[in-house]
Amino acid sequence: MSFATWIKHRRWGANMRRARAFRETLCFSARQKFDAALRPRLGGEEGAVVAYPDALYHITIDDLCRAIRAAHQ
Repeated sequence: MSFATWIKHRRWGANMRRARAFRETLCFSARQKFDAALRPRLGGEEGAVVAYPDALYHITIDDLCRAIRAAHQ
């Protein structure tokens, strides 16, 4: 495994820890919004998302920030 791949995997793990810790503090309705917003968006269409279970492996910090904002609305 290259160093760049190792860094990428560590960053993904950190994002998952942040998402899980934040999600645990939310009420049920806010969790629903958070989960829906966390799904990564595809390049072209605004509404297109990556299907689960593969979506979990494609989450970036941008997706996490968008989901946190959605949960607060």
